Amino acid sequence: MGLFQKAASIVPGQGLLQKSLEMIVENRTDVPPYLTQEELDLLVKNKKPSVVSYNKVEPPIPAKVPRTWSEAGIKSPPLRGPMIDADEFDKHKKGKGKTRKGVSTEADPTDSIISAIFAVPQSIEHPSQAFGVLTERLSIAKGAILLYDPVRTEYAPWAGVGYDTTSLHRLRIPLGASESFNAAANGRPIVVAGAAELARYNGYFSNRELALITRLIFVPFIYGDKLIAILMISSASPPYSSQELFLLGLERIAGAASPAFQKAREERLRETESAEDVRSKTLEEMFSRLFSSRTAAGKQILFFSLSLGALEGKILAAIPLLDPFRLEEDLCYFLQCFTADLGHSVYLGQGDYLFAVYGLEKENADLFLHQLKLFFGGLFGGLDGVLDSLNESAIMKIHSYPEDGDGVAHIVSLFSR
Repeated sequence: MGLFQKAASIVPGQGLLQKSLEMIVENRTDVPPYLTQEELDLLVKNKKPSVVSYNKVEPPIPAKVPRTWSEAGIKSPPLRGPMIDADEFDKHKKGKGKTRKGVSTEADPTDSIISAIFAVPQSIEHPSQAFGVLTERLSIAKGAILLYDPVRTEYAPWAGVGYDTTSLHRLRIPLGASESFNAAANGRPIVVAGAAELARYNGYFSNRELALITRLIFVPFIYGDKLIAILMISSASPPYSSQELFLLGLERIAGAASPAFQKAREERLRETESAEDVRSKTLEEMFSRLFSSRTAAGKQILFFSLSLGALEGKILAAIPLLDPFRLEEDLCYFLQCFTADLGHSVYLGQGDYLFAVYGLEKENADLFLHQLKLFFGGLFGGLDGVLDSLNESAIMKIHSYPEDGDGVAHIVSLFSR
């Protein structure tokens, strides 16, 4: 019971209090409307019980995917070019030499040239084979690969193209021959032009060739601060758009190929750097030294001549730009290296060689050939089929000392032509 109701019950119907109560009751808005019993029963009858959910899940609101950066309300990122531009794509799709809007798409040939040189099998004549690759890929009309000759201490052509025989024989350039040739040792290709500078090389070419030379390019091959080879070019039509790009390409090619040149020749030539020029030795000189040596004293010596002409022919067929004279020199030097601990060897000419081997019986000559074939396999193993001719049929004459001869003069007469 409220406060005013208590007051009214105490003093009903009198004075100011009664009037206040009447005003309050008249102005109330929260007094519920009057319902009859029938209306109340009907409401109760139609009331549906409410179900309480303990896992109420709101339906998902569909995501709104923007079609543009502005619709997403995000600042657009900076534009980037494609990883492969249109020219590069055209080059790989359609091949080199195609153009787009006048722009050449021809690829730099340097990488493919280097790959072709790497594909050349490792052999003692690897530089000559690499020169063949360069001649083809660079369209060299006149040029040569100059290798270091340790016997004569000069750079001589082991392979060449376009030059006459006289020029190939004269092309023996010692280090220090001229300032321009010395400059090549610095590791960069050198272009020699102008009458005054070209005149320094007059002695290395025939008069006919000199009249045709307008410039010389020297490309050094350097390994371990050592100049092991020089590519010389006097006429070429390389697939480069400018001389600057051509020289840069040559520098890259030489840098990539130099380790292979070193492995092919220099590592093997170390054993013969102090070798004598065996081509200049006569039979009398060889036999006199042989019989006077302490190593040969009291020992049986087997002499036999061996024809390597078929071997030389197959090597020259496999490497057509190789100079035959240099091939013979290679064979002489390496045969001397092979026989250093076994005896001696001498060149007889026309692809024939004479061997003197200590303590070897005639019936065991095939063992010598077998070892020689293995030795040549390490030198020319990358050339298919070149060693097929190295068998017993290559032996021309065979004699044993002292059984078949008495003294130097008699042995010389047995092998003289």
